[in-house]
Amino acid sequence: MKPAENALRAYRMRCGYDVANDATLVDMLCDCCWVPEMDGNGDINYIYLDDDYIGDEEDWFEEIAPFVRRGSHLALEGDDGYIWCFYFDGRHCTQHHGVITFPSIMDTKITIET
Repeated sequence: MKPAENALRAYRMRCGYDVANDATLVDMLCDCCWVPEMDGNGDINYIYLDDDYIGDEEDWFEEIAPFVRRGSHLALEGDDGYIWCFYFDGRHCTQHHGVITFPSIMDTKITIET
């Protein structure tokens, strides 16, 4: 079994979730409402959030963080337009709130002559 699978399995069991003995990392991610897409090497290269989202990802992302490639991130946009991301540094996962910025030309306020 892969280390990330072990970490997620242990977390889910501690939280009281029923985890099948043969559940893979992909199975457990899907159970958490995160649906991964795999590349030809069997690595997860894209993951998206299902509509039936549970909301405990901050905790289990931290559990699997040591096994996620440093610099990996998930950028998200909520139905309300709120943006944020989760960034993996090779040891931990941190959440960052998004900000939209515009070029400096936007510093000039509009003046309408009447």
